[in-house]
Amino acid sequence: MPDYQVNRIYGEWTWHQSGTIDPARAALIIVSMQKLHCYPESSYRQAVAKAYGRDLGPWAARVREQVIPNVALVLEAFRQHELCVVHVMTGAWRQDRSDFPPRFRATLERLDQYSKVNYTFGSPELDIVDVLTPLTGELVLRKVTGSSFLGTGLDQALRNMGMLDVVLTGLSTDGSLLATAIAGYDHGYRQTLIGDASTTWDPDTHDLVCALFKTNWGRVLTSDQIIEEIQRGGH
Repeated sequence: MPDYQVNRIYGEWTWHQSGTIDPARAALIIVSMQKLHCYPESSYRQAVAKAYGRDLGPWAARVREQVIPNVALVLEAFRQHELCVVHVMTGAWRQDRSDFPPRFRATLERLDQYSKVNYTFGSPELDIVDVLTPLTGELVLRKVTGSSFLGTGLDQALRNMGMLDVVLTGLSTDGSLLATAIAGYDHGYRQTLIGDASTTWDPDTHDLVCALFKTNWGRVLTSDQIIEEIQRGGH
């Protein structure tokens, strides 16, 4: 892992001052863990590989062997302790994707040259991966852009439930998770990113975002560490 020195000026001081979670006021946010995003055989991932000359192998292995299992472990811990769980899905509402931001539409139009991607809610590829299927009572929110807070009602729901801490998992570290973290910080939540329950295409980029996260937006823990924190009741 590269030794990113992102905090040369402030040393160990951080902008977020996040600490141990209060499980009773903590929400697990699972972002974009959908078949279209997670499975290398999906039309979207195949189109990305062709359009950008990406080798799906290393990324697919991280998602299959690390991210999905670790998200599942954290999810099970939240469920066992009857804590708040939120699933956030990404997609378009309209078939022509006109409700997507222009930059999203432009990317998908490029991908359409290689494989027609159905990025509309209702498509089976946009379903959450089977092992993480939401249970009754868990929030399922849908977004058309990067941040899970933008246009979803997430902030209002968390405040209504008295949530203080946000635990972030899913895809991708330098995309939706980063946008969500920045918005969550601005909304005043204490935040924890689970580093081994998230990833992006390039592992070095993932490590860099984790280093930036620790300085600016919250803590970075492993799945084992957050589960231990939940089990001991945040004390």
